[in-house]
Amino acid sequence: MSTVRGSGHIPEIYNFVTEYVREHNFTGQIAFDFIQDKKGNIYVIECNPRGTSGLHFFKHENNFPNVFSDPSIQLIPDIVRYKALKLAVYCFALPKIRSFIDFRNLFKNLRQCQDIIYDKQDKMPALYQLYSLMVILIKSVVTFKSPLAISTQDIEYDG
Repeated sequence: MSTVRGSGHIPEIYNFVTEYVREHNFTGQIAFDFIQDKKGNIYVIECNPRGTSGLHFFKHENNFPNVFSDPSIQLIPDIVRYKALKLAVYCFALPKIRSFIDFRNLFKNLRQCQDIIYDKQDKMPALYQLYSLMVILIKSVVTFKSPLAISTQDIEYDG
């Protein structure tokens, strides 16, 4: 689940990224992950030289494909509510539940989140997500590897 709340435009984040890109003469894609504590302090927790799953915080509309060819287009995050990949949260959080309170809190928190995959106008991505989970579980059983190991085997580099 996301930890940053607000209207979408957080000047401290915008200024940090703008200054970083200018200072390092960076061109191309860059993705920062930030976290905001209860006092409002913002911290960088990760930086990647490519687009990441944080793209779900942005209003894509029709401009998204054009940002790659038109540097004047800016995408501003749309962080008006918590967002989550709910199926992944269920898969990885449910096995860690140790009490009814944990169970209740998980579902209470997820009810406040917008699922980043489900869309009333296009339900196919959500259905394919279930298909992908089934494939991961079958491979996990066949190879005696954890579902997490199977789900990341095509994207992780282990040296």
